[in-house]
Amino acid sequence: MSLKCAIPVFEGLLPEMHNEIVMDLLFEMATWHFLAKLRLHTESTLTALETSTTRLGAAFRKFMCITCEAYVTRELPSEEAARGRRKAALAQKKGTSVKQPRKRSNSTQEPQATFTKKKKNRVSEHHHSVYGAPMTSRSKVGTYSMPSKPI
Repeated sequence: MSLKCAIPVFEGLLPEMHNEIVMDLLFEMATWHFLAKLRLHTESTLTALETSTTRLGAAFRKFMCITCEAYVTRELPSEEAARGRRKAALAQKKGTSVKQPRKRSNSTQEPQATFTKKKKNRVSEHHHSVYGAPMTSRSKVGTYSMPSKPI
């Protein structure tokens, strides 16, 4: 899904304060993406890309500090299952046993306590550092994207 199509999809999903932050972030991402994909840059487009990079970084920081901190996220059932399989495989390799949660025999019992872990939003610095790559190299190297087909 392209970013320009994503904006209407996300609009209004969150309370107003967080909605505004997400909309600003999506707009800045779309702007940066458009400028970064240009095949031929001029001084003005390089300046616009540099300015867009700065605004995108500020939007990411605002999103991380305000919106991400406002929501508790937990791992998905598939992530929980994968964690359990890794733990069991490691225990088997070491020759120890792992306690497995008991399965419910009928649906009238109380629901079992969940073992899902809380997840902190871990946006890797590596992923965001690419946005701040020196803009002067763009005029020599070209776009941020890799060619989809071998040349």
